[in-house]
Formats: sequence, C-alpha cells, structure tokens
Amino acid sequence: LDDGSVSCSAGTIGGPRSNPPLAVALPAGRTATAIAVGRAHACALLDDHSVACWGDNSAGQLGQGDTQARTAATVVLLQ
Repeated sequence: LDDGSVSCSAGTIGGPRSNPPLAVALPAGRTATAIAVGRAHACALLDDHSVACWGDNSAGQLGQGDTQARTAATVVLLQ
C-alpha cells in the first residue's frame, strides 16, 4: 500500500482468500518497498533492504530452513 504496509487476500497468510484483504504483520518498524508473490507465498523487500516472506512453506520456499507455514512476514537471513 502507499504507506508501505501490506495486505493480502490471496490465501498467502495461512488460510483461504479473504475479503476484505488481511494485514500482513511485517517486522517491527519496517515497511515494504516491493512485493514478489508465488502460488501460495509472498516476499517483501523491506525499507532496510532486508527480505521477509510469509505463506505456504511446504517446499521450504520461505528460506527458513524448514517447511513450517508462516502467517507473519519472517525475515530471511541472506548469506
């Protein structure tokens, strides 16, 4: 959104599509500058140049080293 917050209605925050869209919990004090989405997950480039992802993680696509789905945006540790 214009203020850097993120809302999602495509089921990427752990449930069926929602109307109206639900707010995605970004890391404290951060705003999104860009978004990339997959089939059931999404990632945001944050204002501090970090990346946070949420949604389905059945194939480890969130970059956390596990397959646990996440409803809040979780920062990906880039190496």
